[in-house]
Amino acid sequence: MKCCICKKEIKPDVTGWDEGNNAQPIADGRCCNDCNNIKVIPERISRIYG
Repeated sequence: MKCCICKKEIKPDVTGWDEGNNAQPIADGRCCNDCNNIKVIPERISRIYG
């Protein structure tokens, strides 16, 4: 599975989960941990706290 934001392959985490993270509100689809931490989560926090 590829990240819908950076297009890199989503690698399994330590638990074996290989379907990535919810990429909303940045994009529709699944994203890698890097994009989730750098782009998605900060955007979610920004939308909550303005």
